[in-house]
Amino acid sequence: MTPKEIINKAKGLGACRKIDDCQTWESLWGLLKSAQGREFCMKQGWPTLEEWREIKTEVAGLENLGIYIDRGAVSVAGEQFTLLIGETAGDLKFGSNNHIHRAMLMHGAKAKVRLEGWAVAEVAADAQSHADVERTENAILL
Repeated sequence: MTPKEIINKAKGLGACRKIDDCQTWESLWGLLKSAQGREFCMKQGWPTLEEWREIKTEVAGLENLGIYIDRGAVSVAGEQFTLLIGETAGDLKFGSNNHIHRAMLMHGAKAKVRLEGWAVAEVAADAQSHADVERTENAILL
């Protein structure tokens, strides 16, 4: 699967015109992290689990971007953006107030999310996924 193929599928689902500027995987990841991109992906279930699995075989370094596909148990701490997909169970810990932490769960992913200190986070899960969120001290869940 190429970036062009995945872009065309998104256009067919009604993606906004911002996707017209995407030509590479990197530009797609940037759009995915935007508020509009996150909303579109969650609403449309896009990319599908099968498409994500294809992307995983073709694109190296997804985990460096915070994208975990069918990874089993993973522990992530302090990331600004984390996307768990498929057969992935995340232990996510956010404690920094340097930025808003964003976590997305799609296609059956699960996560235990701990917000500590002055952390601010947004956690979104599609209908097949589930997140348990625990807040301590002054942490805020948006």
